[in-house]
Parts: sequence; structure tokens; C-alpha cells
Amino acid sequence: MLRLALLPVVMVLAGCQQSPGAPTGPLPGDASETRPYDGISENETFHFVGTEPFWGGEVEGTVLRWSTPENQDGTPVTVRRFAGRGGLSWDGQLDGAALSLVATPGRCSDGMSDRTYPFVVTVRLGEQTLNGCGWTEARMWTDDGQAQAHGAQNASATPAALVAADLVRAEWAKAENRKRCAALAFADDGGAGGTARRANFSGGWAVAFDTAGTRSAYGVAGPGLIPADEADAASQRRRLDDQWVLMRDLPALPQPAFAGYGVEGADGYPPENRSGEGLNSLAYVRVGGQACTYNVWSRLGRAHLEHLLDNLRMVPS
Repeated sequence: MLRLALLPVVMVLAGCQQSPGAPTGPLPGDASETRPYDGISENETFHFVGTEPFWGGEVEGTVLRWSTPENQDGTPVTVRRFAGRGGLSWDGQLDGAALSLVATPGRCSDGMSDRTYPFVVTVRLGEQTLNGCGWTEARMWTDDGQAQAHGAQNASATPAALVAADLVRAEWAKAENRKRCAALAFADDGGAGGTARRANFSGGWAVAFDTAGTRSAYGVAGPGLIPADEADAASQRRRLDDQWVLMRDLPALPQPAFAGYGVEGADGYPPENRSGEGLNSLAYVRVGGQACTYNVWSRLGRAHLEHLLDNLRMVPS
């Protein structure tokens, strides 16, 4: 069950920006406040998630995409944005039912992980009321209970926690695919202690790590886009499942996020070397909201690759 640090939303979205369909009549909130909420800019993507039953999605511009386990690609809904005194709302129609999603700042837990999200979400879908949590790329969820802005509010905290984040960001910023292939870095590299350097991936970006005696011992890359990358999330999962022997879900990344992995060449680990010692382990990774198929690799064994996958995080731009 979702645990909300704030009470379920009593709409504090008072009439600062009136538009067709905006609330009318007596409104809650501080009547002397006339400024609309500006904690989520109009060009940001707002992500949301809920449980019991599971649901989620994102809002980008005037389109809200509503996803469920049975419909991972999501149903697009044209919505109208309303900025009030204490948060935002988006309103539209989903399968003939009125849909209203309200986001207000406040600590929020999904009840199933150690994450703390920076926004409380309340959804009214027809006669249903659903409670969830939300985040943006500028204000991500955290594992330590402290929602932080990846900007002037705390410019160094998150990047410093990621391995070689500055180099990853610099390489990503120069890449042709940067608008559709966000930067990823490792929260922890398993104590490998490699030296980071730029690596070449046509049309994309990459950072490799060299250890004593092993060049490119491990790394991460956002390759250039290929036609297969344009398929929907369900098709991507089937593609990786067909291609690779092993699959792994990646709950620390925007959903749906998953990886297919094994020995380079899409082979399985041989029976006599299940740990992958001396082999080049490789993973293809898909992340919700991104178009590219990321590569993560390790020459330090299967367990190390799996550790890297579990420690992949979005790098603030």
C-alpha cells in the first residue's frame, strides 16, 4: 500500500491560471497567493506510479500515457494542464471515463521499496480514486528519504554519488542521440576502482573503465539508434528475451526498465564457467522513456555485470 507523507490531496490547486474546465467556486488554499505553482515546468516530463492495482505512466506536454501491467506501452490521453497555488493537475478522458491526475509536492512512498518520491499523486478515474507518487528528471526519487533537485538547489549531491558522472554527462552532451538516449552512470562499481575514459560508439556516447592489466574492463554506452529501437516496450522485451539467455528487471530506473544479458555474442554462460570468469559479459538495456538500447559490459565476471546493472542510475543533465 502506498504511504503518503501528506494527506490525500485536498485540491490546493486554486484558481491561479483559469482555463476551460478549471475548478470554479470556493477553492482551498491561501487566497492571498496569486502565483501558480512552478515546481514542474511545462517542458518537463512528469512520471507517476501507483500500486493496488499497479498503474503508472508519464505526462509530456499535452499527452498523458496511462500504463498497467496488461498494457505496458500505455494508452495516450490528451490532457489539459492546470497550475494552481499548491500543485498541478492534468485532465482528460481515458476510455470514456473522466481522468484527473493531481500532483502536489510532498514526500511519498510506494510502500514496496525504499524509495522516497518528491510528489504525491492522486488520480480520479471515473468513480475510482487512486493514490500514487511522482517524480521528474529534475526532482528524482531517492533511496535515502531526501528528495533532491538536480539543479541549483543541490547541484553537487547527486552527481558526486555516481561514478564518473561528469565524464558521462560530457560525453552524452556531445552525442547525436542525446535527446533520445539519456545519460546513465553507476551508483557503485562493485569496488572495481577502474579509471574512466571516453570510448567510441558511433552516433552515441560511451564511458569505459580500465583496471590494472585490463583495458575496457567494464563500462556503459548509449549507442546510436537503429530501426529496431523504435519498437514499443513490450516488443523490446520480447526482442531481448529472444536474443539473450538471461533477463533482469531494473527497478531503480524509469519503468519499464529491463536487460537481456549473457556472454558477448548473446551466448549463455557455459556449464563449466557459470561465473563468467575471463569472459566478456554484455547486457542490452532498455529504459522507460528512452529510445536507445544501452550496452553495459564487464570482463570481471557475471556477478560484476549484474551488480552494475542493479546500480545503473539516470544522470542529471
